[in-house]
Amino acid sequence: VVSALRAVHLRELKSWQADLIRLKEEDATWDWARIVHELRSDMAASERRYEFYGLVAERELQGAKILETAGHTSRLRSRPLVYVEYIATAVWNRPIAATGQPVHYKGVGSALIAVAISRSSSLGRGGRVGLHSKPGAFSWYLKRGFRDYGPDSTEGDFPYMELE
Repeated sequence: VVSALRAVHLRELKSWQADLIRLKEEDATWDWARIVHELRSDMAASERRYEFYGLVAERELQGAKILETAGHTSRLRSRPLVYVEYIATAVWNRPIAATGQPVHYKGVGSALIAVAISRSSSLGRGGRVGLHSKPGAFSWYLKRGFRDYGPDSTEGDFPYMELE
């Protein structure tokens, strides 16, 4: 079930951090509580620019994401899109050889992207989604149909990608 990200989810995200650091995952240093607090603080009361989601299965957080629903346009067609600010799956849902454990839930990342596409459609943005990819996720996005627009110097040279 994908729903609004709550305080309990932020605590669960924090609990993933030790394993993410041990496995040297690219999102290991993300402090979700701080990020959510800062983004919520930046929004005016009337502005709903950021949306915060958690995917829960068996009463445990399996993945999370933050969408920005305004202020971004497609590089190809100059039309509005929904931008994925942050997206992560629980360490036990990642195909990491170092864990030695089978993946608990496959498709968590795909489900989170599907919600972004759906949200883009519901906002009249034609299902367009943009993001900057960490190197380890780049091929995953390509396999799901995202187009690579190359490194973006304004975002640490991470590749900018879009799905239309």
